[in-house]
Amino acid sequence: MFKFKKKINIPNSINQLNNCCFEECSNLSKINIPNSVTKLGKRCFYNCISLINIIIPNSVKELGEDCFILCSNLKETITLNSVKEISIMYFCYYSNLSKIITSININIEKNCYGCLNLKKIKYN
Repeated sequence: MFKFKKKINIPNSINQLNNCCFEECSNLSKINIPNSVTKLGKRCFYNCISLINIIIPNSVKELGEDCFILCSNLKETITLNSVKEISIMYFCYYSNLSKIITSININIEKNCYGCLNLKKIKYN
């Protein structure tokens, strides 16, 4: 259904994005996640190779395992202000990711393996 979409606006009536819902949507480059969403499921954006930037609203409290793994072109800011915990290897293999803004402690060896261009982690 979404496999060939480039841009997706999630409606305000949605409160969670289920497991694998955008998995391998290789054309997806932009997604608007509203404040109604509280959970992003496991492998939600797995291998979305065209996704460049994502802002996670403060309403999101839970991120599923491998939520963004293999999003190799994700390069701008991932904002994690309300999320309390991320899984080991959460940011793995984002070869172009340069900046993360977060309020949680991120361990570069455990959480950012393969992020060759990561230059900045900013804590709020």
